[in-house]
Amino acid sequence: MFSKNKPQDKIRYYFAHIYLPRMLFEFPQKMYENLANQKGNDFLLYLWNNAAKETASKTPPSGLKLFGEKLDPTHGIFIVQMPKPQVVPEAFYGAAVFGIEYFTAVPKVVTVQYFTLEHGQNPYERSEEYHFCEWSTLKEHTNYGRLSQNNMRIFIQAISSKVKS
Repeated sequence: MFSKNKPQDKIRYYFAHIYLPRMLFEFPQKMYENLANQKGNDFLLYLWNNAAKETASKTPPSGLKLFGEKLDPTHGIFIVQMPKPQVVPEAFYGAAVFGIEYFTAVPKVVTVQYFTLEHGQNPYERSEEYHFCEWSTLKEHTNYGRLSQNNMRIFIQAISSKVKS
């Protein structure tokens, strides 16, 4: 899966597919509070640096950015723009969707889901593809199929349809 000539590939895969979902599912309330904070991008860099230590990677997090918005009245979403994928199945984006109860002084996380938009390649045409996927709390990976573009709005629309179904 990983090229020996590209040590950065390990951190890119590890961060999007293992480290970030693990943190979200183990510490949903803390992750929500830190991502929702004004220093959410700094927190994201902190997470990247921790993952880099675990993988002994020195690859900088070029292009790593955080975007947050309300998906609907009871769900907040944080999109993580990942460093540009180099190999299949690294991710273009990761998305944490938090189900929130707003009836308390501090918004309370009641559910969390984690989605990815992954780099794929058509084996017959060698063309780039964009796979819409989800990681579960059971560490199961589900591929829901291809999206037409590597586009954050299209990714959010796909997530919204899954969250509402």
